[in-house]
Amino acid sequence: CTACDPCENLVLQEEPAPSGAQKAVVFRRQCGVLGGASTQVSVLPASANQDAGGNIFGADADGDQ
Repeated sequence: CTACDPCENLVLQEEPAPSGAQKAVVFRRQCGVLGGASTQVSVLPASANQDAGGNIFGADADGDQ
């Protein structure tokens, strides 16, 4: 249920792999007023959109992983 997900992603940077088949996406994820924000990283197929949480790395505002 996409409409039920209170989280929003703001893409900060995308870097393509040398082959062009994949990309690394660095983004800020905000999950509602009480959910806080975190910086996250995903590696995705080049044509994919970042619409979920990071699949490689995530750090909250306090630096916790």
